Amino acid sequence: MASSIEEVVVPLSVEVGHLVGAHKERYFEKLEIAGLDTDPYLLPTSVFTDLIKSPSLPDFGPHDLYHYVVNGVSPYTGADLKAFKSLDAYQFFVAGWVTGTRCYANGGGRYLIMAKVHHSQSLSETQLQPWVSLKKDGTVLCGHCTCKAGLGEVCSHVTALLYAIDSGKHLEDKSCTDGPRQWGLPPLKAGKALYEEGSGIDFSNPAKKRCGVNNQSHSGCPSVKKVGVSAAAIEQFYKALDNATPNPSEKSGILRILPHYCKQFQPKVVSLGLPQPLTELYSAQNRKLSASDLEKKCDAVFNDMEVTPEQV
Repeated sequence: MASSIEEVVVPLSVEVGHLVGAHKERYFEKLEIAGLDTDPYLLPTSVFTDLIKSPSLPDFGPHDLYHYVVNGVSPYTGADLKAFKSLDAYQFFVAGWVTGTRCYANGGGRYLIMAKVHHSQSLSETQLQPWVSLKKDGTVLCGHCTCKAGLGEVCSHVTALLYAIDSGKHLEDKSCTDGPRQWGLPPLKAGKALYEEGSGIDFSNPAKKRCGVNNQSHSGCPSVKKVGVSAAAIEQFYKALDNATPNPSEKSGILRILPHYCKQFQPKVVSLGLPQPLTELYSAQNRKLSASDLEKKCDAVFNDMEVTPEQV
């Protein structure tokens, strides 16, 4: 153990102020191992960075997690922790119970990472606050949690936090395929549109073009020339699309925005001019009418309502 409790002057927060005896001495020892001269729960939020925004994270991986939770040595008994049950805390992380994960690089190649984790039996209670200290190479130095089993340093909430750290490390180590491609991009000084209609693209050889040679494109065809399309040809094309199938749901989508073809895609309620639905006849003013006046108004509306055989 570290020096006796009486020699330690580090103030403690309300989260750990209740610790006494060996548990309190072990907590001070953990602060010394983590390289902290302040209780983590008393550190200002300004020293922390969101885990996923942290410029640097420890090289932590699943093997480090397993080594700490299973092969770690208990500070009280000296035996292996073998907390296999805590490995199930992955479900806590997947369920989104780990929130507010933040990182503090406190020097000496050590990182303090804290979070808030929901209780496993009650989501309405105040969240628990586990923290862990790690070395740059991913080794877990120690951990703590405000739950009843937190003094064992490998409770489910500490393990859930370690799973969150592992996930955050994966987000940091993005490969080139995780984002937009960065190879083969046009030069920034291109200064003109990067796409054009086929008829507006010059496929001629640039080298021969600079020499004033009348060259052909790489395909062996003459250089592309713009060809005008008459309005009659366009209309004939649209008619061919319309006559391709009698079922409107199978016709080309471009017909839906053309004035002469779009009406066939209208819903039956619009195209048949159906009467106003009963749900739209409600008016708050009708509540002021007497029963006889309301009945007369209903008769007037019903008499004005017409339904043709086609609408039926």
